[in-house]
Amino acid sequence: MDLMYAWGGGSSLFQGNRLERCFRDVHAAGQHIAVATQSNLEPIGRVLFGLDPGTSRF
Repeated sequence: MDLMYAWGGGSSLFQGNRLERCFRDVHAAGQHIAVATQSNLEPIGRVLFGLDPGTSRF
């Protein structure tokens, strides 16, 4: 995605450009995963040890 964004040139910077939207979506998804990882480690560990996860996220 980064390479396509770079090849898109200056026009890919404008809001409304499809490349700009894809670039933001891809990077936002990566940030959500990175941020959520730490808060999910304890429940995952509990499940691996056969315990109740102790939390409901939904």
